[in-house]
Order: sequence, then C-alpha cells, then structure tokens
Amino acid sequence: MNPSRKCTLTHQILIVGDDPHVLDDSKSILQGEFRVETACGCKEGLATVHLLGPFDLVMAHARMSGLNGVEFLDRVRELAPHTVRMLLTGPRDRKRARATMDEGRIFRYLTTPCRKEVMVSAIRLGLGRFRANVEAGARIKEERERSLYPAGQHSANCANTGSAIIGL
Repeated sequence: MNPSRKCTLTHQILIVGDDPHVLDDSKSILQGEFRVETACGCKEGLATVHLLGPFDLVMAHARMSGLNGVEFLDRVRELAPHTVRMLLTGPRDRKRARATMDEGRIFRYLTTPCRKEVMVSAIRLGLGRFRANVEAGARIKEERERSLYPAGQHSANCANTGSAIIGL
C-alpha cells in the first residue's frame, strides 16, 4: 500500500443520492481509496451528518426528492463549515452547478457518469481543501484568542480576579 493511499483512508466521505444502486456503485468504485459512507436521500444524509459527522467531504447528487443537491449541501455547510462540498450532476445541470460553484456554495461539481480517475482526483483535491479549511479555522481561532487576551494579560486577569475574591 502506498503512503498517499494510506493517508486518504483516514478521511471520512459521505455520498448522498436517491438511488441505492448508484450509491452502491459509487462506494464500490472508491473502496480501498477512501472511507466512504452513503445515505439514501436528504433526510438520511442529514441524519448521517448529525450522527457520524462531521465529514471531511460530502458529495450529493443534484437531483433528489425533497431538497435538491445544492440545498442539501447548503444545510451541510451550516452544520459543518469546514466540510468540503461537491455536487454530482448530469449534463443538463452543468450551468446551474457552475453558478453554484462560482458563488462558493460548493467546491466542485462532477458530471455523471464520472470515470474513477476523475472522481478520485477531485476527491483528493477536495481533501486538500479540507485540510486548508481546518488549518485556516485554527489560525482564526488562535488570532481571536490572541486579540481577546494579549500576551500575558489573560493570566494577569485571572490572578487579579483570584486575589480580589480572596480579599473579600
């Protein structure tokens, strides 16, 4: 097993669609490359995100009953902001998928049917984006804490608070 393959198996991916056969095919195509969960429909997809998430990457089929793929991925963004979102779409929906990507609502879209190499490559790029999202989130949190508590001030405030309480 090569090192890059071993690394990708640690990432959690969710694929959501309405057709169980298509989901099974997608899972078998990616088996051995990534850890893949599938969910049939938007309700099951959201439940899976709640129960097993957050996921590193979520792919949704554009046409589903209930919420469409874009609406579903918008909900995923609310639940897990660092999760990378990708849309699987048919040739007729490419224009809409492109607009959604340009708006920043999804990372990428893939036109189905999709060759394994294309899907694997897109997922790897998405996982790179996920790592960047997590690192950026950590930097933002660190900067926020640094601005709230400049160097040494946090411990000084704690000490002053403690002595003021003891002095009562």
